[in-house]
Amino acid sequence: MLRLFGVVLTVGLADGLNPTTVGPALYLATVHGRRVRVAQFTVGVFTVNFVAGVVLTSVPMEIVLLLVYNAAFVLSLLAILVVLLVGGERADRWLQAGGAWLRRRWPVVLATLLLLVGAGLTVVGGTGLVKQ
Repeated sequence: MLRLFGVVLTVGLADGLNPTTVGPALYLATVHGRRVRVAQFTVGVFTVNFVAGVVLTSVPMEIVLLLVYNAAFVLSLLAILVVLLVGGERADRWLQAGGAWLRRRWPVVLATLLLLVGAGLTVVGGTGLVKQ
């Protein structure tokens, strides 16, 4: 069961670092009412993913795994929200620097992340095959 949680958590973290998820949050972090907008976006992403998953399952363990996945998925959005709440005026500089870094390096970051997740899932799958 722990392996299953690890797989779900890893995939959720990888999916949550997708530029199509982080990009809109970084944009929202630069507009008027940014704290509320990033919080609304985060809640919206979590809710849509969770409701879509619950429609497909009714087994309690699968619902728990879905919660773990979605919590991992919105972790990067929550990090942006924390920067906004804690950083005050410095948050603009930090988020703009983060957005610029992401725009310059997102292909390498995404490829590295997918390689690591793929390798981890291969190891998990391989150990599962060995046990059988």
